[in-house]
Amino acid sequence: MEKGRFEARLRLLLVDYLSSTNTRTMTPVRKHILQLVVFLYGEENFDQLGRFSYSKNKEVADQQRKYVNYVRLSLYGGIEETHGDRDGLDHPPEDVGAAPPVPGQQCKQKKTHPKLVDPATNKETVGQIKYSAKEPTRNKKGELVFPDFPEFHPNMTPKEVLQAGSFGGTYFRPIYSSVTGKQYKDEAFLELPNDWTEGLNIKKKVTSSKYDEAVNTYKVKCGGSLEMWEESGWIHKQDPYGWFQWYCRFYQGRRSADDERQVGRWLRCAGPTGRWKNNLIMKCYRGGAQYNDPNISPVVRQTLQHWGYRLTEDDYQAKVKQLKRKRVV
Repeated sequence: MEKGRFEARLRLLLVDYLSSTNTRTMTPVRKHILQLVVFLYGEENFDQLGRFSYSKNKEVADQQRKYVNYVRLSLYGGIEETHGDRDGLDHPPEDVGAAPPVPGQQCKQKKTHPKLVDPATNKETVGQIKYSAKEPTRNKKGELVFPDFPEFHPNMTPKEVLQAGSFGGTYFRPIYSSVTGKQYKDEAFLELPNDWTEGLNIKKKVTSSKYDEAVNTYKVKCGGSLEMWEESGWIHKQDPYGWFQWYCRFYQGRRSADDERQVGRWLRCAGPTGRWKNNLIMKCYRGGAQYNDPNISPVVRQTLQHWGYRLTEDDYQAKVKQLKRKRVV
C-alpha cells in the first residue's frame, strides 16, 4: 500500500478508536495500531495524526476527550499533572507507569519514615506536616543529593523550577480536589518559602487559573489536566496538587510513606534509564544537535523541567559513549 493511502487508513483507524463510545477496552489490535502511529510518527506527532473535530454534542465530546487521555495512559502510562484548562491533546504527558499505578522501577531504599498517609487506606493521618530531614546538598555534577534516597538526583530545586517558568503559571492555582473532597485556595502556595517566588508575578506565574505557555521556559504546553490524573489514580491525598507539590515538601525535609512511589516515578521519567531523559538525548544525538539546543524537543525539555531535571552535558556524553560502545561491540 502506498504511503499516502496507508497514512489515511491509519488515521481512520485511530479516529475510529477515539470516537468509540461503546467500550473503554484497549484491545490488542487497537493498541498495536496506536503503537504503530507512535513508531512511525514519533510521540510528539501522535496528537497531530489523531486530531479530529469533536462532536457538537457536549456529552459525546467529553467522552471523546476521555478516550484521548485513556489512549495516553494505555500507551505511555501517562506523565503527570501540568494543571490548567486543557483539551487533552497536548503531548507528551508527564510520567511513566500505568493506571491504576503499577510499580515499575522502584528505588532500592526500604526505609521507614514518619507517615502522613496510612498505606492500607491511603487516608491522611491527623497532624501537621513535619520536616525532619535536612535540605539536600549538591555533588560535583550539580545534582541534588538526598542521603536517604541516593538514587534520587534531580538537578533543579523547586525554587529553580518555579523561577525558570513552569506549569503555564497554574500549578498552585485554586483547585477542587476530587481525591480529598476539599477546596484549596492559597494554602499550598503559602507553604512555599518566600524566596522561592521572589521577583515573580505570583498571579501570572504561580497561581494563575489560565494556562499561559508564554510563561514556560520553552514557550510550549505540556502535560494533562489535574482531573485526568485524579481519575487515573496517581494523585494521593497527602499531596492533592501532584508530584511537584510532593517534591516541594520532600525537598524541605518532609518524609512520608509515599516517598518511594514518587521517587520511583521520577526515576522512570528522568533517572539514568528514564524514558523522557533518554528520549531527549536520542533526539539530540540523531539530529546532530547540542545537548542544550532549545529547538530540539522543547515539549520534552519542559516536561523534564517540571520534574526537576535539565539535561546536562555530562549526562548527554555518558549516554553517547554508551551508544558508541554498543556499536563497537
